[in-house]
Amino acid sequence: MHIEEQRAIADDLTEQAIEEYAPNYGVYEGTNYEYYVNSLDPEIQDIIVSQLNFTKNIFEEAQAVREQIIADGGTYEEAQQAYLEMLAIPKEKLEQFNQQLEESIDEESEEKND
Repeated sequence: MHIEEQRAIADDLTEQAIEEYAPNYGVYEGTNYEYYVNSLDPEIQDIIVSQLNFTKNIFEEAQAVREQIIADGGTYEEAQQAYLEMLAIPKEKLEQFNQQLEESIDEESEEKND
């Protein structure tokens, strides 16, 4: 019973913090982006930057699709559904992207060593 009360309090505090911060979608850029990227371990920095760009591009494409559906006379619900479907990246697609990225980095590394 005590644990459940603690969890309920923690959930309430988390929800309150989210409401106060009021996060929304957007593109992570500028000095915050540079600070984040520069703080990364150099061994994974390129991978993380590529993943961020991949995600940002999908987000921007999804927004464009949503706007185009509405411009073409579609309903907001149709546009939102298409938007959400584009954002729901399957795990396999992310793994494929990471695999291609790793192969590309390995090739570049081998070229530098030759």
